[in-house]
Amino acid sequence: MNKYTPFLKFKGSEFGALKLLERVELAGITPFFDLATKKDITDQDIENTITKGLRKYELNFQGCPRFYIDDFDLDDSHRINGDIVYNFFIDTFQSINFIPVVGLDRTPDRISSLHDPLIGSDTFALRLTKEDFKSYVLSEDDIADIMNEFYVGDSKPYSKVHLIIDCRVCVEENAVELSNLIAKFIYDICQDYKFEKIILTGSSISVNYIDNVASGQRNTIDRIECAIYNAVTSMLEIKNIELGDYTVITPDYSDVDIPPAALRKVMTPKVVYSYDTYQHFLRGNAIESHPDGAGQYDTLCLELVGKGFFRGENYSKGDEYIVKKSKKIGNNAQPAFMNKHLINAHITYMLNDY
Repeated sequence: MNKYTPFLKFKGSEFGALKLLERVELAGITPFFDLATKKDITDQDIENTITKGLRKYELNFQGCPRFYIDDFDLDDSHRINGDIVYNFFIDTFQSINFIPVVGLDRTPDRISSLHDPLIGSDTFALRLTKEDFKSYVLSEDDIADIMNEFYVGDSKPYSKVHLIIDCRVCVEENAVELSNLIAKFIYDICQDYKFEKIILTGSSISVNYIDNVASGQRNTIDRIECAIYNAVTSMLEIKNIELGDYTVITPDYSDVDIPPAALRKVMTPKVVYSYDTYQHFLRGNAIESHPDGAGQYDTLCLELVGKGFFRGENYSKGDEYIVKKSKKIGNNAQPAFMNKHLINAHITYMLNDY
């Protein structure tokens, strides 16, 4: 699967996962970033994230030709220097070839931000969620407003547009019904507009982790987003529909804001590994109350390495780290550090062998 887009949060572990890719892999993808949120996030928090993100990009991702960026997860009320967050991002990243993203549910100021002359891209992305793509008839006027403003006709700021069909968490959806709905929507919208590419994305991982796997348990789930993609592409003759996913993180993820001492009482080690059209979950027990504490990661990794679907330590930097932890090499794993390697293992697999 070389036409694949990982959807990631604009934060350290996701940056680290990309940095671990082989150079040719990094050069071959256009990651999609969402500015991450958390409880009680402040304007200063967001400004710091964006400013630090520029430095990380300059140091680590010059081999990545471009990326998408959106502020979907952030409340519209946030302001930086008296202006909307997206304008601050544009100003900060003006020297970088990023693809701006817009949706139907954005404020007028947010939509207008795509006119900013500091944006160097000739491409923008239109991101639609379930409420938008359940009926083209209901959404077509709002879609036309955006397409006519930025793309359709002469002297418009963009010559190319990418369509993002974002199912978000689709684990509880009827895959057949949703596939039919999406296929009809894509067929209808493509009668009116030409898209350079269409990305169909989603996840089967719930933000309520017990829905995926209980503490101390193991579980394997179907990747419903893959079933939807396969069904939609089989129904349409459109050749430029590509697959995206949220790797091993739920789309509804937000950073926790809990004191470290309290966090250890509720945090459980988790390992998620993707293969074929499945994701395998291994979950430990609360770090503070379990005798092995964070060392449970080593046990979970040892169990994973013994599975027939594990691809081996030479497959990716993520797989290599899993093997090291299975041998208790190095310090105890921490959630963000483990996630970095699990995301890397997932992206590597999707790029090369899915």
